[in-house]
Amino acid sequence: MPEQQPQHLDVTADIEAIDALLNVDGLKLVDVGCGPGALSKAMAERGATVVAIEPDPKQAALNAAADPVPGVTFLDAPAQSIPVETATMDGVVFSRSLHHVPGTEMDTALREAERVLKSESGFMFVLEPEVNGTYFQLIKPFHDETEVRRLAREALVRVADQDFAACATYTYETMSEFAGFEEFRDRVAARTFLEIDVASIDRPEIRRTFETGYDGETYRFAAPHWIALYRGVRR
Repeated sequence: MPEQQPQHLDVTADIEAIDALLNVDGLKLVDVGCGPGALSKAMAERGATVVAIEPDPKQAALNAAADPVPGVTFLDAPAQSIPVETATMDGVVFSRSLHHVPGTEMDTALREAERVLKSESGFMFVLEPEVNGTYFQLIKPFHDETEVRRLAREALVRVADQDFAACATYTYETMSEFAGFEEFRDRVAARTFLEIDVASIDRPEIRRTFETGYDGETYRFAAPHWIALYRGVRR
C-alpha cells in the first residue's frame, strides 16, 4: 500500500477523532483493550452497539461490576481472541491498545480483527501514540514504550497494509492537564494494566521535568497521535 502524508485533524480528544472520520450510528463495533470503557460509552451514546473487550483482569473485573451501560457489552478477552462471530462486525477499534498486545501476538491480533469484520464495508480504526511530545518525555524514564510502539507500527505494515484495500492516515494532538505532580503520579499509578510502582514515578528528575509543563495556571503536556483507518479487508 503506497505511503501518504497524514492529514492533521483539528481535534483534541479520541471521540472527536472518531466523529471527524466516522459515523458510528447503527454500527456494530469491537473496542479492543477498552480500559474503563470511556470511548466505548461515547460511541454507544452516538448510536453504536459496542463489544468492549479488556484483557487486564483487574480492569475487566471493574467493568463487569459496574452498572450496565446501554449499547455496551463488557467482556474479559484479549485482542488475539475476540469473542464474536466471523464477518459480523462493522468496525474494530484499537485505541492506544495495539502496542499493549505482546509483540509476538500483534500479527495474530490484527488478523483476528480482520476475521470479525464484514468483508466489504468493515473498517479497522487504529490509534497509536507517537514517540515524541512533552507527555512522552515525562513518562519515558519510568515507562518507555518506544519499542512496543515501533513493533505495533511494524505489525500494521506486515499485516494490515497487505490485507486491506485502502488505508488513510491522520494525526492529532491531545493535552494532558494536571493541577500538580501528585495528581499526575496518582493517575498514572492507578492504571492497573501498567503495574507501575509509585516510587518509580516520584523521583527528583521526573519532578523537574514535570515543572517544565507549568503554564502559569496548571501543568500541561502534549501527546501527538497517529491514526490509520483501514477499509475493505481482503479475503
